[in-house]
Amino acid sequence: MFGIFAGKEMVGCIDLIRGYPTANAATLGLLLVAEQHQGVGIGCQAFTLLEQFARGWGSCDLIRLAVVMTNSEVISFWRKLGFSETGVTKPYCYGSVISQTIIMEKPLHP
Repeated sequence: MFGIFAGKEMVGCIDLIRGYPTANAATLGLLLVAEQHQGVGIGCQAFTLLEQFARGWGSCDLIRLAVVMTNSEVISFWRKLGFSETGVTKPYCYGSVISQTIIMEKPLHP
């Protein structure tokens, strides 16, 4: 888990799991930026730093994430960062939200 800061203020967080679901993958569980700080590039900058960090492990070939279809507006954000859909979807149910997740991946090239 990493904090995202704008100056001294924590404005978000990122969760990255090394070696899941396979030894050569890293799974991004969450990238969250406070609403008032969205749209100014903080999320893109934070992900770029996280990607460099994951490359440094030397054991992961890709970063993987899941987007809930009811939050489909963020798919373009992930595409812009180089992710693409794998064609795999999985059921998603949390509280009153019943949906599907779209699995996306991005290769980690040096």
